[in-house]
Amino acid sequence: MGKLQKQAKKGEATIVHQEQVVRYQGPVPPPAIMEQLESIMPGAADRIFTMAEKEQAAAHEHQRSYDANAGALIQTEHRQNTLALIFAFVLCLTFSVCGTLLIINGHEVAGGSLIGTTLLGVTSSFLARWKARQNGK
Repeated sequence: MGKLQKQAKKGEATIVHQEQVVRYQGPVPPPAIMEQLESIMPGAADRIFTMAEKEQAAAHEHQRSYDANAGALIQTEHRQNTLALIFAFVLCLTFSVCGTLLIINGHEVAGGSLIGTTLLGVTSSFLARWKARQNGK
């Protein structure tokens, strides 16, 4: 609220200027304004409350939808991670068996290279993921 007054000298008029600003937050105005709205437009209060209730119901539905989508996203990511881990295990096991068969059949260098590179790849992959998690925390 601001006030402005000019001091008057003897024989002069005084000018007074006043401003009033009323603010409220939310869909429902304060009771005094609600009464004024109702007197100007009968049924306005009911319309304002109906609008506020619909807005709140929509916000709740949006939050429920968001929560459901987030849960589905987490489950999908978990499933993908599990499948990737199983695939990596099977692949590692296959290469190790093939490397062992190569060594048994007299191809020590090829078999050792296959087993060594497989173990090196798996180890570096796990270390890279571990480091990324450590940096993300």
